[in-house]
Amino acid sequence: MQEDKQSSETEIVPVSVEAETPEMPVNVVSPDGSSWVSEAPAVEAPEPAEAPTPEIVGPEAATVEEAEAFRERAKEP
Repeated sequence: MQEDKQSSETEIVPVSVEAETPEMPVNVVSPDGSSWVSEAPAVEAPEPAEAPTPEIVGPEAATVEEAEAFRERAKEP
């Protein structure tokens, strides 16, 4: 019975996986041990759109000036 239990178990072999990104070439290793570096296509990043900066009103103010302005507005009746 011991032999049946051992033969049904699966051997776990650690494998390292490299993440593939469009900007970076990937080192590829074939089962026969040869390796090569794949060529990544040239990818240009799009220009980020200018997003309007929201006015922060409250204790989450990003600057001392914004925090002081909030305190002044809070004091007004």
